[in-house]
Amino acid sequence: MLFWSFSGNFTQMNAPQITNIQYPLMAQDMQRVIAHLQKGPATTGEIIRALRLTVIRVNRLLVELREQGSIYRSSYKTSERGDVVNVWACTGKDSEQLTE
Repeated sequence: MLFWSFSGNFTQMNAPQITNIQYPLMAQDMQRVIAHLQKGPATTGEIIRALRLTVIRVNRLLVELREQGSIYRSSYKTSERGDVVNVWACTGKDSEQLTE
């Protein structure tokens, strides 16, 4: 992520990891998305319907999880309206956390 610094230049800053302490609801919803994707790949719409979350919330969660390397875009799919949508899948690195 680029930020404007006081020196007049753009600087690169790493986004902080979401932790249970900082944002407990965000961390809980991230775990729900990962648990859903461990059952199999899904589109954003499928995740929204399964977890009963808003579009904005799910999109934010997917961005965070992708940046952390917990999920990846496995393929593309054509929706009923003819739009091309992403199909998301779990990388598997968080599998151990959910089974404990």
